[in-house]
Amino acid sequence: MLATDDCEDKLIWEVAMLMNILGQIWFNKNKARFDWKYAPAIRAVATRKVYLVMITEFVQIPQPRDFIKINIDGMFKGSLHVFACEAVFRNCKGEFLCGFPCPLHVKTAFATKLIAVILAIEHASIRGWTMLWIECDSPLTVHLCNKRLLSPWFLTHRWNNCIALMDSMTTRFSHVFGEGNGLADSLANLGATVDSFTW
Repeated sequence: MLATDDCEDKLIWEVAMLMNILGQIWFNKNKARFDWKYAPAIRAVATRKVYLVMITEFVQIPQPRDFIKINIDGMFKGSLHVFACEAVFRNCKGEFLCGFPCPLHVKTAFATKLIAVILAIEHASIRGWTMLWIECDSPLTVHLCNKRLLSPWFLTHRWNNCIALMDSMTTRFSHVFGEGNGLADSLANLGATVDSFTW
């Protein structure tokens, strides 16, 4: 009977430890995101064992002055054949400038994100915004944009025009995890409910 109690105690300690670690991660992530305070790595200690959790610091890089930050996302519900993309434009203070959802008729999630990049750059060019920082939750899209690689064949002409626009601008592409792209994700879901491009 004592062995069972020890196993239950151990399980309780491990669950409590896990909950504490997750709570600390969430707290520190929000502190860094909203208060611009960076937390050191977290150390969690239990009475029976010592757990060291290494966490890469969550650092939000301040946006350079005069840059427009664009968060893009694509949405697809393959079983329903619903595809959409969106972009959210913010100024260097993080204030919302504008955004758009757009339903699409493509067949892949990658194409939705690439079309979102193309639309965002085209609309930024129309508005005279020439310093752009574009964030996307797709590493493949970020890599393709940074290296100016070939796009899928059905987007080749439009992508080449987009590259010409990017060459006349100052552009920066970076990856953002899905948790940092919440508004973009919400607008992409809205894009599935609208009939056409909505500014």
